Amino acid sequence: MARLGIDRDFLWEFGKLERAIQEKVHASFAKFEQATHAGVHLEKINNVRDARLRSIRIDQSWRGIVLAPESGDSYTLLKVLPHDDAYDWACRRRVSVTARPVSSRCGMSRPSRSGCPS
Repeated sequence: MARLGIDRDFLWEFGKLERAIQEKVHASFAKFEQATHAGVHLEKINNVRDARLRSIRIDQSWRGIVLAPESGDSYTLLKVLPHDDAYDWACRRRVSVTARPVSSRCGMSRPSRSGCPS
């Protein structure tokens, strides 16, 4: 069964989201785990620096950016932003994962100045 975790740094941002968006993010976790194949529809994002990044629909206007594993079925929610901002954010990041006995932490590289290539 696919599992969706949350990046520790996103916890701070989650608290700043509007309550209605927080509830939709929360619902996304249940939908992700109930599905038989990698949860809610994960969309591959074109022209990203890190090919492991995917997007999930939070609602009509908001997207979550998820780090797909190189193997296995444990995914990590990194960011939730309005649709276009989420894709722009994903295009400028490269993610590194540091595994620790109890948790994992994702680190993002600084955005490139050029943005996403077309």
